[in-house]
Formats: sequence, C-alpha cells, structure tokens
Amino acid sequence: MASLYVLSLESFPKKVRYVGITKHEDAEARLRAHKAHTKRNTSVALYQWMRKHDNKVIATVVENGLSWEEACKKEILLIAEYRLSGVKLLNMTDGGDGLLNPSSETRKKISLTHKGKVLSPETREKIAAHNRGSSHSEETKKKMSDSHKGKPAWNKNKKISESHRENIISSLKGRPVSQETRDKIRKSNLGQKRSQEAVQNMKAAHRKRRKEEK
Repeated sequence: MASLYVLSLESFPKKVRYVGITKHEDAEARLRAHKAHTKRNTSVALYQWMRKHDNKVIATVVENGLSWEEACKKEILLIAEYRLSGVKLLNMTDGGDGLLNPSSETRKKISLTHKGKVLSPETREKIAAHNRGSSHSEETKKKMSDSHKGKPAWNKNKKISESHRENIISSLKGRPVSQETRDKIRKSNLGQKRSQEAVQNMKAAHRKRRKEEK
C-alpha cells in the first residue's frame, strides 16, 4: 500500500515545502532515500533546499493505506490545494508522475492537467543539468528501440514552415562535420534508392547553394 506525505523543516513542521508519495507505509524510509540523493543530485530544488538546512527535515504522513493510483490522484489534488493557497512548494511538477500502471482514464486526466503549460527557461535548465552526463544502459536502449519498431516516425508526412526551414539551415551553416559522422551517413545511405521527388529537391538545394556562393 502507498502513502501520501509532506516534507518540512524540523524547526517549522507546519510549513510544508514538498508533497510526495511512497510505496512504504512509513514515510521515514522515503525520507532516508531523499537524504541519500542530496549527496549526488546537485540541481534538484528539493535536494538543494535539504542541503541548505543540513537535512534537518521531517516527513509527515498525510494518508496511508492507499492504492498507488489513489496516492497519485491525491498527490495532484494536494499539490494544487497548497499552491492555490500561496504555498511555494519545491515540487517540479503537478504530481501524479509516479503512476506505475495508470488506467487510460487516469492518463487522460494527468494529460489534461499538463496541457498548455510551458516550462520556464529556469526549469528547462534544471532538467537539462540533471540529465547531463547520464546515459541509458544497453538494456534500456534495446527496450526503447523495441517499443518504436513498426511505428511511423512522429514527423512522417509533416511539412515544416519555410521560416522553420530557414532557421534550421542557418543554424547548420558553417558547422563542421567530422569524418566519423560522414562515414556513418554514407554507410546508412548505401543501397538506398531515393524517390524522384527527393532527387529533385536535392538538385534544387544544390543549385540554391551554388547561387548563394556566387
């Protein structure tokens, strides 16, 4: 069974700063995991806050004995309630991200809560900094590859605007391509036949480039 919990400072137990869920009945186990993460996660707001206060943080269970799906739903509601009342939480999302096997209805509800939201540059940088230097294991790569097999590419039959095309071209101009990359491109193209449309597009691109160079 899962539990819904909140984190606050020992000195200000009623001032909630984080809302979370855990598969443990006792939130202390989850708090120990958070404290362990403070030693290696440098960019996460929660762990920065915990380090700043020397990990003098307490976990208080709001409700336990929940199913995992119930806990995720209640986490979303509690985060929304605190934020509406003006509490500045350290949660980077609106909650519900921990669903293991959510129903299609729950997935739809979570999707609706996130639609139309734009991440701030600060949040984007935090996420990027957290992911820098990390890499997927070979097992994970294989799972990702298998999950995409047989599915059409997301951009298939989609056309980009002329302004978008020009932005891509300008960003690539002058960028050197290593010999290793050239070899990979050549190898991937071996034996492939281009459509007449693709050939014409390439010819037009070459003519345009030669014209610009002159």
